[in-house]
Amino acid sequence: MIWSEYITVNTHDCDKHGNARPTGIFRIVQEAAYMHLCSLGQSEDELRRDKRAYIVSNIGIDVIKPMKMGDKVEVRTWENNSAGAKFMRYYSVLRGGEEIVSGSCVCALINIETGRLMRVGESGYTFGRSGEGRTPSVDSHGAMSKELEYVKVAEYPVLYSFIDRNDHMNNTCYADMMFSAVPDCVDKQLAAISISYLRQAKLKDVLTLYLAEANGTYFVKSELPDGTLNSTAAIKVR
Repeated sequence: MIWSEYITVNTHDCDKHGNARPTGIFRIVQEAAYMHLCSLGQSEDELRRDKRAYIVSNIGIDVIKPMKMGDKVEVRTWENNSAGAKFMRYYSVLRGGEEIVSGSCVCALINIETGRLMRVGESGYTFGRSGEGRTPSVDSHGAMSKELEYVKVAEYPVLYSFIDRNDHMNNTCYADMMFSAVPDCVDKQLAAISISYLRQAKLKDVLTLYLAEANGTYFVKSELPDGTLNSTAAIKVR
């Protein structure tokens, strides 16, 4: 089924130009996804009762037109092409019937006691098939290319306000962090972003951000204090 939710763009999720920040967009589409799950008996409390939780491994969006402060948008979300341990979700955001954002998300369903990944067939949940969707036009996996030359651009402490119920930095918080690494981002608009989450960031971790650029795409990666890779992103701006 396609779930449709009407959401008003919050003033506090917008930048100085009145455009929704990357994290603001991520929160809007994921709120619709959460309401879809709730309608199927998969609220966070219900999942935890069954010792389960969804963990996002990758999410990306294309911003066709900026989402503006005060916009009332229709957010459509649906599941399709899920297989193995990969749950695939798509998004489409419309303003006045016109699509302004599209994207997709890859999740895993885990047993929160054992950490074991659950396969789609054994999850016991049925989403139905609601048609194809579009994956983002940038690929965060490109950040792993050995041809990229990275420079350190910032350190980013993981504060209490970033921590969610799973006791790690919430996936939506990464979007603003990654976009802020783009040179002169204050005067640019987000065109596309894709983020892969590789290892959890915990409270009081200090992430180190590195930036590279190739063929008009910015690549950002974050490392944990021990030097292991935490996340990667690919970003296009206009």
